[in-house]
Amino acid sequence: MNTPFDELVDYKNKIVNAIESSQEIIDLLVGKQNVDLDSDAAYEVCNKQILDYSFVVDTQLTEHNLILIDIETRSRPNYTYKNITVFIQIICHKDSMRLKGFKGVKGNRRDNLARQIANLLDGRKDFGIGKLVFTDCYVVSVPNPYSSLMVTFEVPNFVKGGNGNVG
Repeated sequence: MNTPFDELVDYKNKIVNAIESSQEIIDLLVGKQNVDLDSDAAYEVCNKQILDYSFVVDTQLTEHNLILIDIETRSRPNYTYKNITVFIQIICHKDSMRLKGFKGVKGNRRDNLARQIANLLDGRKDFGIGKLVFTDCYVVSVPNPYSSLMVTFEVPNFVKGGNGNVG
């Protein structure tokens, strides 16, 4: 028997896999362009810096940059539809905000991670939850010496037990 939580786990896993497969995002997390996605460096980033929960363990508080992914769902009054919100928090250490060695890339690491995540996910329909729509990007307060942005996406009219948007 499938539960609503089965859907959420599956959706989050698909989003994590898409992020881990993004050359641009892995490059920004590793700190150099054109990283081999099958390398030890890419593997380590995927296992230690892209997390499917919004909690940071004390041991992760190093100079690493983190991407935290979480999903929230709310039922609508008629219980036929539900809203799904995807939260992606980007946390960067102040010493790694400046991009060094990224030819032709403007801005800082945190903002470029947000840009690449938005480019990767906005408008996608292939996760089985309907069309992801970018909704917000805002600054989140985190302890010094970190800086953080929260990027959110919604699937506003997901049919319960269905496979996408209505209307």
